[in-house]
Amino acid sequence: MDLLTMMLIVSKFNNCVNKRNWITKELKIQCQLQRDLYLLTRNSNNTNAVNYCKTYCKLLSKNITEAKKEYYNNLIIQSKNKIATTWKIIKSETNNTYIRDNITEINVKGTMTCNPQIIADAMNQHFLLLLNDIDKTRYSFNVEWYDTEASLIRTFMLFYYKVDGTIELNDIKLRRLFLKRMKCDTVALGDLHVGATVNILSRQMKITGFADEYTTLHLGVLKQRTFAMLKPDVVEKMGHIMKVIIQNGFKITKLKMVQMKRDHALEFYAEHKGKPFLPFLVEYMTSGPVIAMELLADNGVAKWRELLGPTDSEQARKDAPGSIRALFGKDKSLNAAHGSDSCASAERELNIFFPMSPIAQYESPRSTATFKNSTCCIIKPHAVQEGLLGDIVSEIQESGFQITAMQMFYMEHPDAEEFYEIYKGVVAEYSGMVNQLVSGASVAMEVTGPDVDTPSKFRAFVGPADPEIAKKLRPHTLRARFGRTKVQNAIHCTDLPEDGLLEVISLIDRNLIRSL
Repeated sequence: MDLLTMMLIVSKFNNCVNKRNWITKELKIQCQLQRDLYLLTRNSNNTNAVNYCKTYCKLLSKNITEAKKEYYNNLIIQSKNKIATTWKIIKSETNNTYIRDNITEINVKGTMTCNPQIIADAMNQHFLLLLNDIDKTRYSFNVEWYDTEASLIRTFMLFYYKVDGTIELNDIKLRRLFLKRMKCDTVALGDLHVGATVNILSRQMKITGFADEYTTLHLGVLKQRTFAMLKPDVVEKMGHIMKVIIQNGFKITKLKMVQMKRDHALEFYAEHKGKPFLPFLVEYMTSGPVIAMELLADNGVAKWRELLGPTDSEQARKDAPGSIRALFGKDKSLNAAHGSDSCASAERELNIFFPMSPIAQYESPRSTATFKNSTCCIIKPHAVQEGLLGDIVSEIQESGFQITAMQMFYMEHPDAEEFYEIYKGVVAEYSGMVNQLVSGASVAMEVTGPDVDTPSKFRAFVGPADPEIAKKLRPHTLRARFGRTKVQNAIHCTDLPEDGLLEVISLIDRNLIRSL
């Protein structure tokens, strides 16, 4: 008896009725219909009726097979010891004495053997091959959602189906379906990576890891996170540099403007401890704000290093004239930007600027907000998703305004409703405005000017709320150039001068909403 024959024999047994968790309500109905058809046609001379019953039985058998495959695949995917789980499934699907009493030897690689160890190794290898082909129609992710009403973190398994872009959520703790398979316009495959926050029906869910080997292999290896930092001397040109980054296929997934202290700089450049240039490097990096970013791309670490160019900007202008250091750097020291040299370095450096633990967040580099002659500006999710971040930032900087603080964040639905509460019952687009603000990552900025009239001047520069009106009356404003509709109008800015400081504090400094 060969291994395949043995597996077919194993799959025939369905004696453990009390463990048939794969039987759904729909299958029960189909089985009842099949039984009724059989009773009606078993003594019938109607050939069409008999053939229909046979066809129905074949379809039912196929549905049962698919239901069992789906159920057992989920069990295996969610388990830590996949081989052990697979053997438990076999045990629940077979009568144990049959295999033990009737199969004395099997064919392993052309040789008949009864050695238990050889048979076990062959079976384990067979199951590993099956696991590699478990379900290549979908990607699986572990996600977390903070339930504000219950004040606890709920964990789910998120499935993304490649064929139609639909998603499904399963509650891990309760072991049940949480969200039926459906299309969700706010979730795209490019948004799914470890550390990302995705909006699913107004719930901000954070991806904490890949849930199976197939997803890890196809997304974890290809899509890499890396750390990027714009140094103090190029902060005034950050809009142009962001445009170059986005145009070269990178996605900016985390971003903040911070002021490094000496301790932060020494920790960041720990590998250069004892080297003669370290004191200058520390003084330079603490001389002004820096822009810290997490970038995502295929083979992201190497790709970012290539876009940066050689360390010496003069050399970069010769060898890589289109690189960031060639375009924006001055020399070997003032070379515009930093990039991690390995995946391990990227994780370490990201943890300095974007730590997970509350204590580490308190000790990380702080915001650069000045709270003087300032107003608040938010680049909305649709503009970020359309790759307009660099364009909008550069327009603001070139128009005489300064960006003195910046942070990428995600907003929860209750926070968005509170933020736009003044518009409730006043504008018809209130619900759409709320839904837009929670649909993805936004970027909040403190924009400053030379005098106390900055909020009014900046609001005039942003333009009318309706982009169509803005295009006719004030075509050079931000909303005229980058807005699409009254809801997707690219920019939110403070309405009243006295509210500017409050919005900057709530969005940037105190992080009252959940930031990255």
